[in-house]
Amino acid sequence: MRSEEQMRSEMRREEQRRSGMRREEQRRSEMRREEQRRSGMRREEQRRSEMRREEQRRSEMRREEQRRSEMRSEEQRRSGMRREEQRRSEMRSEEQRRWESRREAERTPYRREEVRKEGRGGEETIQKRGEEEARKEEREAERRPYRREEVRKEERGGEETIQKRGEKEARKEEREAERGPYRREEKRRPERRRERQRGDHTEERRRGGQKGGERGGEETKQKRGSQKGGEKNRRSERRK
Repeated sequence: MRSEEQMRSEMRREEQRRSGMRREEQRRSEMRREEQRRSGMRREEQRRSEMRREEQRRSEMRREEQRRSEMRSEEQRRSGMRREEQRRSEMRSEEQRRWESRREAERTPYRREEVRKEGRGGEETIQKRGEEEARKEEREAERRPYRREEVRKEERGGEETIQKRGEKEARKEEREAERGPYRREEKRRPERRRERQRGDHTEERRRGGQKGGERGGEETKQKRGSQKGGEKNRRSERRK
């Protein structure tokens, strides 16, 4: 009887041991499942973190692209402003050139300016002087033998004419003022010089020489009067 009881007791202990093992196995299984769940959560968290980083990277790329687009737009705007400023500058230069051309045409009434424009390349300007101006210059040269005309041509501005009287005319006027208006001018002729060398001075020849001197003095007075008249005319022209 005791052995049966003992055997039953051993069976119970064995059963408890197995039950404990099953519980232990179940606990371990639960622990493994918990570990797997936590591992899955960690992986999910890591995946989400990577997704956030990727989203952040893409957002930064979009911002960089937007910034570059704004820079390109700003550069295009500035380039357009520079082109507009260049166009306005060219228009101002063209307007200035036309204004100077009109002013030149007003200053020189006998000169006509022909402008041929070829495509986009520059201009060929041909200036032709009229026949009236040429005739006028010839008359001026005939009337004013002692006057010289100096013309300085500027780059864009037409012509500036400065008329200067010669030093010869100025010296002549000074000599006339020193001699006085009624002083006779005697001209020595080759014949009279030869007569003085020979010593052949007759009364008749002296009278002829005196008459010639008188005639020469009258001619000199007439010439002096014409010179004074020409000087008055020149002074009135300069005042104009």
